[in-house]
Amino acid sequence: EAEGKKLFDTKLKYKIYPDGTIAVKAKVIKPGIRKIPMEIPRFGLTLGLDSAFENAEYFGLGEKENLPDMKDHAYMGIHKSKVWSMCEDYIKPQENGVHSNVHYASFTDSEGKGIKISAKKKPFYFSSRPYSNAALIKAKHIEDLKLEDRITLNIDGFMRGTGSNSCGPDVLSQYNLHIKDELKFSFFINVLK
Repeated sequence: EAEGKKLFDTKLKYKIYPDGTIAVKAKVIKPGIRKIPMEIPRFGLTLGLDSAFENAEYFGLGEKENLPDMKDHAYMGIHKSKVWSMCEDYIKPQENGVHSNVHYASFTDSEGKGIKISAKKKPFYFSSRPYSNAALIKAKHIEDLKLEDRITLNIDGFMRGTGSNSCGPDVLSQYNLHIKDELKFSFFINVLK
């Protein structure tokens, strides 16, 4: 809320199928307030995974991090990595390790057990880190980040470009993330046994 006015409504729907597949639908809706800027950095969900699920595999753009306006260096393919090696250790901690155009991402332990996220209609963005989003925001320097006993998985249907205006120009207008009326995306979650 801003100045006592609601900025957004969000809706989540989960449908669980007999085989254990979970279909997730997420939507953010802008109320009728027009004076409040409706630009956001991302729209998605965050899950906490057991730290044993450190083996990542995904079909999307990789190997290095990439964003909507910074992906010419990335190539489409199946990529495998450890979660902790997917992070970019910026001196000033900030959003990092994002991958674009992802069709699926799985996170497994040494026995192959874990979780798989699959796109439903359109590819998604994801990042996974061995520390929480809150710890990332709080840290002033890279030394402030400590490995945690869980993995933070961000699954985003929409993401703003990389321009931050902190050490260079702001993001180009075509890579801003505006909510005109609503944004929605969906995906599947499967348990890997």
